[in-house]
Amino acid sequence: MINQNKYLITVLIVITLFSCEDAINPEFINSWDKYLGNPILSKSNEIFDDRVDWDYFCAADCSILKDSNTYKMWYTGAGQTNTDNEIRVRIGYAYSSDGISWTKYENNPVLGPTPGAWDYVGLETVSVLFDHEGTETERYKMWYAGVDDEETGLYSFGYAYSSDGIEWTKYEGNPILEAGQPDSWESGSPEGPTVIKDNGIFKMWYGAVDTVPNGQETDYRSNIGYAWSTDGKTWEKYSDNPVLLTGDWGNWDASVIQDPFVMKIDETYYMWYSGFPEWIENTDLTGIYQIGLAYSSDGITWTKSENNPVLKKGPNGSWDDVLVGFPSIILDGDVLRMYYTGLNESVIPEFPEPYHWDIGCATCSVTDLINK
Repeated sequence: MINQNKYLITVLIVITLFSCEDAINPEFINSWDKYLGNPILSKSNEIFDDRVDWDYFCAADCSILKDSNTYKMWYTGAGQTNTDNEIRVRIGYAYSSDGISWTKYENNPVLGPTPGAWDYVGLETVSVLFDHEGTETERYKMWYAGVDDEETGLYSFGYAYSSDGIEWTKYEGNPILEAGQPDSWESGSPEGPTVIKDNGIFKMWYGAVDTVPNGQETDYRSNIGYAWSTDGKTWEKYSDNPVLLTGDWGNWDASVIQDPFVMKIDETYYMWYSGFPEWIENTDLTGIYQIGLAYSSDGITWTKSENNPVLKKGPNGSWDDVLVGFPSIILDGDVLRMYYTGLNESVIPEFPEPYHWDIGCATCSVTDLINK
């Protein structure tokens, strides 16, 4: 039988997560076209005699790479496995020849919790980097959020590495990044890392929430910070974090900005991030999570797009009419492809009623970006 309480805990863990500036004008990116066949990767609907599939409850929070002619995706799933009947959050892998039709790896999940360790409850929101300069055993690098407490759902970050993107080894020095001091902007926990390698330096942006009210602008808000590393394992947080703040009260991103994805094009950094306007308790959360854009010449001082949010929730009745978030973007020729999480229920239905917690795709022309 399915343990409904464990299912609800898992749902709560996952959803809580929930210059040259003139050369490339970021205001173009209000013209994302959602793929009409969305979602392009869906959670499983497999129910076995004694358990559900490992990604039965969600397929979300993906990280995308294109390696030669193969698109590669790592994503978060929640469910059970044939060796662990507990409902936990794990990482799976999928691949595609066109970025639209995806095949899930037959031996998923590829990374799961370690019993008794700091991430034994679950792990999610990965950022995967193919490092051309890395050793053969660490060619693929993954940073992820791990949880060791079902009650608090607080995260730390871990690091894993792989030669092929499928067989992963966790770094023995994990976790590599944790919450800040109780009086800091990140007194809660970090979540949703994004990592790039820029001129030999690993650069990370991540969300974090301030859970301790002490008269700061960040009290009870989630903002975005920055850290850097020479090896991807030992990180130094920027002293003047956070580098991107929530909007003023009344704005679409007044309470939470999180789950950043950063891409550098020419000499401009672009950050897409999830946001919502206010904490709402015991009410319908419909439509609060959407995706915004900011840009920077140095990765530290950011300007938000005047057209935010640039990717909005779908119309009523669509598969993503409650939430769009957790963006991951690749530059594919002259097209930007955004892969994002969509949700169509603000309150998850009773098991086993159907719902969408899946991954969609949207595209935008780079020509529009350059010429705008």
